[in-house]
Amino acid sequence: MKLIPAALVLAFGLAACSSGGSTQQPSDGPSRSPPPVTCERAMELASLDLTENVKVLDQTIEACDTYADWVAAWARYPNDLWRWGDPIEVARDRCRDADDLAKEPLCGEVGETLACVPGFICSAALVPGEYTSTSTGAIVTFTLVGEGWSGLEDTPGDIRGDGFALFNDAVGGRHGIGIYAYAGEVFTQVCSPASTAIAAMDFITFLASVDGVQAEDPLPTQVGGRPAIRLDLTTDSPCNDPTFGDRMWLWPLPVHVDFHLDDGERVRVYAVDAACVTVAIVIEAFPGSNYDVLLEKAEEVIATMTIAPAC
Repeated sequence: MKLIPAALVLAFGLAACSSGGSTQQPSDGPSRSPPPVTCERAMELASLDLTENVKVLDQTIEACDTYADWVAAWARYPNDLWRWGDPIEVARDRCRDADDLAKEPLCGEVGETLACVPGFICSAALVPGEYTSTSTGAIVTFTLVGEGWSGLEDTPGDIRGDGFALFNDAVGGRHGIGIYAYAGEVFTQVCSPASTAIAAMDFITFLASVDGVQAEDPLPTQVGGRPAIRLDLTTDSPCNDPTFGDRMWLWPLPVHVDFHLDDGERVRVYAVDAACVTVAIVIEAFPGSNYDVLLEKAEEVIATMTIAPAC
């Protein structure tokens, strides 16, 4: 063993005392600021914060230069960020309410009339292109051609089972295409949303037998590469609720509460077998609308669909 001279031990002890007992670390030069948080990383941090702290959300607006970047990052965490609400409205609300965000490029963009980027369905105008949603519990892909389309995702962020809707300016109003999940549960009373849901696995048989529905014969077909049944019907609702009027409550949805039909509708329904869920595609027009125009535009979209099981 090599011995250390006593003089060196003493010198080391004096140095330690003179430094207050702390060991000095060599300097690597001036300290550097951490790199800026990227758009993707800021959105990841927001998805991990379950406190609904708007500061983490504001950081995403600061980090993302464009709405396209912001919504693409948002779409990576659909199961976490849905609680904030619709992506466009969330961005607009924060840009309006937080004074220090007013000069951010993204805020300037969402202050204008804004359309959803292809691939992501939201509650705004949909530009032509291909879109995909897993909000039915299946993977539904379709293509929109031409202008005038808008979307509505009832619970943004692809909440499994709740679905989405599409509208076209040529038809106007609430008339449109709804793409929903049917998981085999129905309300026991058509006039009461409080009624207990029961199993009714044959969707088309159930729908055709509902009080207030006049249905034609079901037609076997295919939609999106999957076996399907088509049903055309009209409604003559027996209900007269003081709050909801003639609404007919049909089956529950996980967050949006229910799917229903109103009085005097013309409807075409496709029940698509997606293995782990039935995808219900509902083309519905209310009194006073041009059902033929709606049907033509809806069928153009449905013809582009592919539907794949997600289980």
